[in-house]
Amino acid sequence: MAIGKLRDDKSNNKYDDVIDDSSDEPFVILIKSIFEKIDESVIKTNDHITDVANMKSDIGTNNSKVGISTAQANAITANTAKVGITTKQTQQLALAVSSLIPLTSAIKNTTASLPAFQLVPGRNLGSYSLRFSIRVAVSGGKTTTQYIDLPLTAGK
Repeated sequence: MAIGKLRDDKSNNKYDDVIDDSSDEPFVILIKSIFEKIDESVIKTNDHITDVANMKSDIGTNNSKVGISTAQANAITANTAKVGITTKQTQQLALAVSSLIPLTSAIKNTTASLPAFQLVPGRNLGSYSLRFSIRVAVSGGKTTTQYIDLPLTAGK
């Protein structure tokens, strides 16, 4: 939708009939100058019309981007699907909580806490032991973990 320049529209404005391009008369020079400025404005207006049409197309293209890609959706699903704990972790946690036995210490200024049972390899290949560990803290001193391994024997 470009606008035609005034000088190019000779059929409507009779430019050639009115203006002698070779004339040096002040009025003719003024009219030629006005025509040139109008034509410059038309050129700039046409440039802006083209720019606006391009922007309209770009905006239409951008507005048609609805939603997210499959890859983006999969990445979000993979990340947000990480909730809770596994069945194995649930069993381990239940075992750990059920194995908490309230401990008291008969030794002055010493506390015992965090008892735990763990199945560990035994001394011989294919054998197992049950490890009982406990944290011992002396008031104002160092905390250590003590343990005892109880060998397990196969049932008959």
